[in-house]
Amino acid sequence: MQTIDFSSFHILIAEDNIENFDYLRYSLKKTGITIHHAKNGQEAIEIFRSQPKIDLVLMDAMMPLIDGFEATRRIKKIEAEVPVIMLTAYV
Repeated sequence: MQTIDFSSFHILIAEDNIENFDYLRYSLKKTGITIHHAKNGQEAIEIFRSQPKIDLVLMDAMMPLIDGFEATRRIKKIEAEVPVIMLTAYV
């Protein structure tokens, strides 16, 4: 099986549940992508502001301090074109 090389890409994973984050990190490890981790919505916004190379955001919907929906709105005000994929483990 061939693995695609994404070593020049940066992804922000905003996830407060460490097990969910570890699963995503493990799943993406073989791609070589650089992963930035935020544990809440406020941290996601701060990381996004400080890391100009974020190519994609995986955003948990339900997080402390600022939820994923509000964090996404604020990130889109900074960079409207960045793709954001909303995730949830809520059943």
